[in-house]
Amino acid sequence: IFILMLGLVLCSYKFDGSNWSKQSLLWSLVAAFCIAGYHLFYGFALEAKVTPATLFVISMITSMPYLMMNNKFEALIQLKSFTVKESFNATLGGILASSSFLLFLVGLQSNYPATAIALRNTSIIYSLLLGLLIKEKLNKNQIIGVIVVFIGAVGLSFFGV
Repeated sequence: IFILMLGLVLCSYKFDGSNWSKQSLLWSLVAAFCIAGYHLFYGFALEAKVTPATLFVISMITSMPYLMMNNKFEALIQLKSFTVKESFNATLGGILASSSFLLFLVGLQSNYPATAIALRNTSIIYSLLLGLLIKEKLNKNQIIGVIVVFIGAVGLSFFGV
């Protein structure tokens, strides 16, 4: 968990000579605990014979109040202003994101959870590479942070720390 926290804190640090904001530090710490929690508790849920579909439904139900309170349907309103191509891309992106999460949960059930979680955590590296490919400006701390988060998540997956 400490390694995850360290990586997320490094990612949130803006290397412009200013200090960390308390808010970005707090969110980094909260995210680290949530990542560690879902790694551990997905494994516990699967051991208790909870199905991937049930985990998916619970995830969607628990996220709905947050989305409704914070977005107030802005996403649906924004979709109306999109062109057909933009609507298609947004809809397909949403379907693929949900599908990948559901497939991950199915993979957790049919494989060893540690292996499935470790494979899922490779997405951190792919995100970094994609960011570099589209010329996103990443500083050294962010790159090191992503690598540290990846190491921490893989360690959590294999060792359950």
